[in-house]
Amino acid sequence: MRSVLRITAVLAVGALAVSACSSGSSSGSSGASSGSGGAGASNITIAMVTHGDGGSFWSVAKKGAQDAAKAEGVTLDYQESNNDPAKQAQLIEAVDLWRRGELPGHRHR
Repeated sequence: MRSVLRITAVLAVGALAVSACSSGSSSGSSGASSGSGGAGASNITIAMVTHGDGGSFWSVAKKGAQDAAKAEGVTLDYQESNNDPAKQAQLIEAVDLWRRGELPGHRHR
């Protein structure tokens, strides 16, 4: 359980770092976002896995992450587990498999 919390914290900090580095606000779309950030940024995907349930706090967090991703020209893969720890662990494991290029049917960019 501690490793799941540690991974979640790392992902959240990464998303917040992208959000903090954005210099403006723009309207985001649902799901993945991309924009016109720095050179080579379009090849970057940031996965944000939360225990969120779509409530007001998580909708604000999601919108901020989408706006920051668009402003920085990166792709955001935002996923919520609806307060289900087992589902959150599966989502995090899937992100890790994707990152290592081991998720069947998906290739890491």
